[in-house]
Amino acid sequence: MGTDISVVIAYRDMGCDHRRSSFNHVKAWYDPLGFEVVVECGESDATFTRASAINRAIERASGSVIVQSDPDSLVPVTQLGTAIGVAAASGVL
Repeated sequence: MGTDISVVIAYRDMGCDHRRSSFNHVKAWYDPLGFEVVVECGESDATFTRASAINRAIERASGSVIVQSDPDSLVPVTQLGTAIGVAAASGVL
């Protein structure tokens, strides 16, 4: 895959060890793929919204392809590559 891909993740810690562990695993999984990983962290207050955090992360991302990832789930590399390829072949990138 390429370095012109940004993965954006909205993450709110909330003081949960399991949540933090999942997030750390997801971020570590993307790092060696050569993608820019942009994380927008929310504080533990009522003002955090996932949609706003995703939008802020997208604004900071530099890739021409943006992949939005949840902080607790992974897409297999082959499926991720297929999705990126389909998007690139669509002519809208």
